[in-house]
Amino acid sequence: MVDEDPGRTQPPYMRKLRLENELAQDELKVFHDESNRNRIFILCPALEEWILKAAKEADLDIERYSLPSTSKKLHRVINLDLSKFERLLEELKDKAPERLKALKKLLET
Repeated sequence: MVDEDPGRTQPPYMRKLRLENELAQDELKVFHDESNRNRIFILCPALEEWILKAAKEADLDIERYSLPSTSKKLHRVINLDLSKFERLLEELKDKAPERLKALKKLLET
């Protein structure tokens, strides 16, 4: 699983993949490497933005976890203190917003 990271150069490997599934409403894409039988799950546009939207869907106040509410600041903070981010992810898992349910379903297939 990776995030899309718009504005950055994509690895050459991505060019040989076939888009298998796109869930626009949940901002998820699944690519398939037919030669290696690998599947790549992509969060769009970036992990931090995807998580912020999931928190909003779950009606979670991200600042309650001492995390910033912008994707740029969140990116910096989670790289410095992963424990706060992990607490948020645990609560998101319990609340199961639609985008998380969609991701789980894709991973289980």
